[in-house]
Amino acid sequence: MKTKLAGLLVLLLLLLLLVPAGWVSAGGRSATMDRFVDQLAEWLEPAGTAGGPTKSFTIGPGEELHEVSQRLAQGGVVRNPLLLRLLLRYHGLDREVRAGRYSLSSDVSLSELVRTLVVGQIELVRVTVPEGWRAEEIAALLEKTHVASGEEFLSLVHTPGHPPLTTRMVAPSLEGFLFPDTYLVPRDFGARAFLDLMLQTFEAKVRSEQVTPSVGGVSPSSGLHPTLSFYDQVVLASVVEREAKIPEERSPIAATFLNRLRDEMYLAADPTVQYALAPAFLPAPPWGYWKRELTTEDLRVSSPYNTYTVRGLPPTPIANPGLAALAAVMNPEPGPYRFFVAKSDGSHAFGVTFEEHMSNVSRYQGER
Repeated sequence: MKTKLAGLLVLLLLLLLLVPAGWVSAGGRSATMDRFVDQLAEWLEPAGTAGGPTKSFTIGPGEELHEVSQRLAQGGVVRNPLLLRLLLRYHGLDREVRAGRYSLSSDVSLSELVRTLVVGQIELVRVTVPEGWRAEEIAALLEKTHVASGEEFLSLVHTPGHPPLTTRMVAPSLEGFLFPDTYLVPRDFGARAFLDLMLQTFEAKVRSEQVTPSVGGVSPSSGLHPTLSFYDQVVLASVVEREAKIPEERSPIAATFLNRLRDEMYLAADPTVQYALAPAFLPAPPWGYWKRELTTEDLRVSSPYNTYTVRGLPPTPIANPGLAALAAVMNPEPGPYRFFVAKSDGSHAFGVTFEEHMSNVSRYQGER
């Protein structure tokens, strides 16, 4: 039925397009006729595959309408490329189709498609930044998705600046404040724009009800953790994010690290050594930015980030923590642990005393 009506609409448009211009200007083609044509086109299409995927489509500058309509048909966006061309010409829009990149659904109606092609469209790119990524990983993703220059992004990140939520301190870099989230941005959004968006998201999330940081520092009123500045809280949260493979363990891991800091013990956190081993530029080394199996020699690397040989926190965040890791540090739950060891499934066995820890090491290190 629709196929026959589509043919009739093609004939109708052809007849209307053959009407002399003077007759049209005298009112031969009414607004009622225009609405009828649009409504019929709206009903006849979606022209492609109903429920099909959204497709990226590029129209080059000066590209002929015939070629554009044929490629739309080949891509499954329209069934009848002639009908699309006639509808555009009927409305005098055949020379108004804009060059650019489009995201077009395969069940878009003809009238919607006409409006989109004439108005133009900015194709949005979905950029998902996982919790615990470092700036170099984000930069590589921005490069891959054509959102921004990875090198420019890294340069901006590692330029001293003011982190969100404080204006009293200039941090050596913005690592740690690049909030992990899914962002919808235009292609070629730009490094500065994407960095600003991540920083704004960090501030909005951390100011939310779930996390209430103390910008001036965390008070050790409970006696279970040391005084930490706001920046130190983010540094520690980045270590917790990398260490905790299971969400439920963020809180006990944060408590363990806070207890170790209070007792002036080494943090002895593998992720800080992994960070020290990988260069702060693109591309990543052969093993990636997080070397999975650390050797005894790796644990002796000379670096201020090596928390096996240097007491206290690393000098900067080593990754970008999510809301849960930030909450675990900024609103800590007291815990008795001072040690933990990884199990083969990614979880950890926690210990209060060194003897308990060595027993856990003996039990679980053999299964890794």
